[in-house]
Amino acid sequence: MKKTTYFLLVVLAMCFTAVSAQKSSGFDKITYKAETRGTQVQITLEGDEVVFNRNGQQKKYQVSYVRKAKIQKLLSEVSLNALKTLEVPSNKRSSDAALQARLEIEQRGVRYTSPTFDEGNPPTKIKELVHLLLDLSKPE
Repeated sequence: MKKTTYFLLVVLAMCFTAVSAQKSSGFDKITYKAETRGTQVQITLEGDEVVFNRNGQQKKYQVSYVRKAKIQKLLSEVSLNALKTLEVPSNKRSSDAALQARLEIEQRGVRYTSPTFDEGNPPTKIKELVHLLLDLSKPE
């Protein structure tokens, strides 16, 4: 009886550890890309660092715990498997009236990519996440 109880406690402890580790590593990398003829913008968040690249000029910033926690929260509200099927609200990018943008999220070695959307008008379900990533390109 004591061995069974001890075994169950060990298994439960391992499960709680695995769940908490899974939640804390919500993503490996998030990349926002927007481009058109003559303009390229890329924002990459990996770890506690964000790299902002505009037409080859690169800047790096540290991301605060508060901002990263907000991103983790927003990311938890998005179904990564459904990311590629999100409805795009406009199509100005087809005539170069807007940069074509997309969001890529890497989690546990799997890359999830949104459909291409107009810069400044992302799909509703990722709108807040995209705007927060754009804010990260500015130092705190």
